[in-house]
Amino acid sequence: MSNNFQNIIGEGLSKLQGGIEQGKQKLQTAQEINELNKHANDLNQKKSKILLDLGQLAYYKIRTGQISDIEMTELTKDVLQLDQQIYGSLRQLSQLNNSKQQGTTCEKCGNLTDGIDKYCGSCGSKVEVQQVIVNQGDLECLSCGELAPLNANHCPCCGMRMSN
Repeated sequence: MSNNFQNIIGEGLSKLQGGIEQGKQKLQTAQEINELNKHANDLNQKKSKILLDLGQLAYYKIRTGQISDIEMTELTKDVLQLDQQIYGSLRQLSQLNNSKQQGTTCEKCGNLTDGIDKYCGSCGSKVEVQQVIVNQGDLECLSCGELAPLNANHCPCCGMRMSN
């Protein structure tokens, strides 16, 4: 019986050892898979950055006339429209932030408002929003039509050189 018991324990230990070895192999394979995935992701990120840089360079060269291609020129027009929309949104955001910091005074009751308020929080009357006045001496960008100060060398919206 003790021989039988030893055989059973020996078989159990062999199975356990075999399971541990299989577990080690699976873990090693999983680690190799993770390392390869990480390496592939790192390479994809590098590729994406290069493609982004390439696209920006091509965009600039198309806009400056160094590259002439009908399809690319049409796409460049779409990007320019997005540049204008982004610039307009950022300009409005800046104006709102500035007006909120400066605040205005209600003409009816004298209460200080945030500058972005449409109605006075104290008396409920409509608050007059001050409009940003464009300088008469501003130049219009020939590329995107945005106004830039007379002394600007480049358009604040699209970055093209201003012809002063």
